[in-house]
Amino acid sequence: MDAREEFDQNADTDANDEEIDCDRIRGDAIGDTVYSERFVLRVLIQLSQYQEDKWSEDLESDLCVLWDMTATSAVVYFLMKHDCLNILASLIQSSSNPRLLEILVGIVGNMCCVREARAVVSEDTRLYGMLLQLLTCPDPQTLVQLSRCLQSFTWDLLRGDATLVADQHWLERQVVSGQLCSSLAFILSSSLNEELLMAILDLLNTLCGLEINDKDYSRYFATTEMTDGMLECWNQLFISCQDGSNFEFMNKQQEKSALHWVSILLAFAGHEAGREHLGKRARHIIRTLILWIQEPDNGGSDTLLITTISLLEALVSVCFCEEAFCKTIRIVRKTMEKNSCDFQNGETREDLTFLSLKESFGNYCMEVLKCVERRRIDTILMDCCNNKSIKFFWKIVQERDPDLVTPVDRSQ
Repeated sequence: MDAREEFDQNADTDANDEEIDCDRIRGDAIGDTVYSERFVLRVLIQLSQYQEDKWSEDLESDLCVLWDMTATSAVVYFLMKHDCLNILASLIQSSSNPRLLEILVGIVGNMCCVREARAVVSEDTRLYGMLLQLLTCPDPQTLVQLSRCLQSFTWDLLRGDATLVADQHWLERQVVSGQLCSSLAFILSSSLNEELLMAILDLLNTLCGLEINDKDYSRYFATTEMTDGMLECWNQLFISCQDGSNFEFMNKQQEKSALHWVSILLAFAGHEAGREHLGKRARHIIRTLILWIQEPDNGGSDTLLITTISLLEALVSVCFCEEAFCKTIRIVRKTMEKNSCDFQNGETREDLTFLSLKESFGNYCMEVLKCVERRRIDTILMDCCNNKSIKFFWKIVQERDPDLVTPVDRSQ
């Protein structure tokens, strides 16, 4: 055999070997993914045989890989075929290893992003009972993953599936009973972990935004206990952003959590009992809101400013704050003036945002006129606002009610 023939034969052998390897890989793959069935099954066997003294860096690494893999629905369906949820639940209930618990709950959370997995959990008292028991877990990272997992079940409440009727869902039972409120309020009032506090605010914001069959879920969370927890949470998350009267968010995640914080309290204000609870802490709440009344282009955001003004409006009847009133007029006037200038230059915010700010501020002004003596309003405006702000306030008011008699400027 000459060298040429030997080369061709070796090339054919290599090609055949590569083809066999590809077939072997495809045969081991989960669905259309490149993930290995054998790897997943090996990890499941390790979990089913796990003892606390078997924890190792290698097992942790394998579990983290599996955790990442469960972001793919094909892997979730494969795990469900092998009773993975029950394996995980048994281990979660028996283990005291915080890192293991975090990973396992994270895997369950990823799996519950798939509707069929949530259905399995919701139909098994042991499985959803395991999730509820974790609300008392002392490990913050595990609670972060648990909050993500509970967040996914709100989708079923919103959808009201025939198989998961909203008024029969285990999560709603926890909401209506007040047990979930107590658990989340305790975490907000006691935790020092910022990531956990942000995750709980995210979950609460979702739950308080639910309205199903004319049932507003926020009323189940509008308690004095929760209001106190929200104020403690504020101190932990945002106190470092404050420098005297100045306030600046450290990052976008903080700003997002601030919006959640205000939105949750605004939802509470939609109920008589909620307004009563907020009224007990109104002065404290308003002192925090004053810090968030900022020009959107100067460290604030449009949405946060609009929501903050809406909450101030809801609190006027129980607590009117002159400082908040004057600062709101000044900031909204400057914001709208700048928007008008930008519009002339062809650079403007979305019309909807601009109109929402104007609508929110107009509602606040009319509520102030309704709840506060007119003579007091005039005195505050004369003492605290310049002519531009005074005219701006009355302009907004007259657009709502043209019959109102208004002063022209400070000289009057």
